[in-house]
Amino acid sequence: TACVLGKMSSVVEKLKEIGVYDNSIIVFKSDHGEPANYFNSYPDDLVFNNSRIIGYNRYRPFMLVKNFGQKKNAITYDERFVFLSDMAKTLCVASGVEGLDCAVYNGLDFFSAETALMEPYYVYMPTQNKNTPFRFVSHISVEVPNRKVDLAKFLIDSPLVDVETHPRSEKAIANRSRMPLSGHLNFQEEGAAARLFVPDGYTLNQNKEAGSVIIYPNGTKIKRNQKPLVTFGRQWEEKVSEKTIQISITARSYSETAEPFGIKYHTQEVGTSGTKRFNAGKDFKKFAFEYSVPKLVEGRNDILLIESDFDKDNLGIEIKSISVTVVE
Repeated sequence: TACVLGKMSSVVEKLKEIGVYDNSIIVFKSDHGEPANYFNSYPDDLVFNNSRIIGYNRYRPFMLVKNFGQKKNAITYDERFVFLSDMAKTLCVASGVEGLDCAVYNGLDFFSAETALMEPYYVYMPTQNKNTPFRFVSHISVEVPNRKVDLAKFLIDSPLVDVETHPRSEKAIANRSRMPLSGHLNFQEEGAAARLFVPDGYTLNQNKEAGSVIIYPNGTKIKRNQKPLVTFGRQWEEKVSEKTIQISITARSYSETAEPFGIKYHTQEVGTSGTKRFNAGKDFKKFAFEYSVPKLVEGRNDILLIESDFDKDNLGIEIKSISVTVVE
């Protein structure tokens, strides 16, 4: 998400730089929403027809639009139920080209005050097979009466759709407040910027009550060499070169059983601490070790790898704090 937002910002700034921003319609959109296993609350945690990941949020893609000459100090959120197919009518009307019959396009004009249309529409559901691919031919069509109908409730009642909560939500430990994060957590370590990064295959959630973050596999394929990690900048590398550092992590298992995990400090250039293995229990515990950092040569950004033995039966680990300090 952070990467995408950066790219979007670059596009907008470039349009302003070349003087065409005000004379442009800008549309940022995704082709679909997130898989059900990214969520822990209704209706986004619903899965359809025994699919492993295809659920309610997949039908709610991201969309951000700006009209010709539109100027606002903040983003305006539109609560109307709109579709990607509404773009045809929206662009036709906004173009202002004489002679165009925009009535031939079904749907809403995003920039008008039109309310929900009453015509039926269709959503495409996976068949009764958890391994159903994303190809159109492997889905069935479900007719929804109109846009005013609550889509989640309608699908729950439909005889064509079996709806259930994603298994990871059913396993979720009660009374833990969760807030999906972007995949990155920024923090400061002794004045040096550091960032926790979670690659594809994992989900990063926040337990606000405990002041912690939760890392767990989300059911998609995890590449062998991709692991959650903390990245450090050049300033930090220079500071710890030829110094002894202490790495500590306060964590607990995100399940009722012990969760084995490992921590490795890696210079990506001149050495590594090797993986230090621990077992996280049901209560938060501090785990620590020391490492003598070799002399910096060119610098490739030191990292701290979190190597948990995730599998289908373990929910992951919950981290309350990560600290890397120079031993004086």
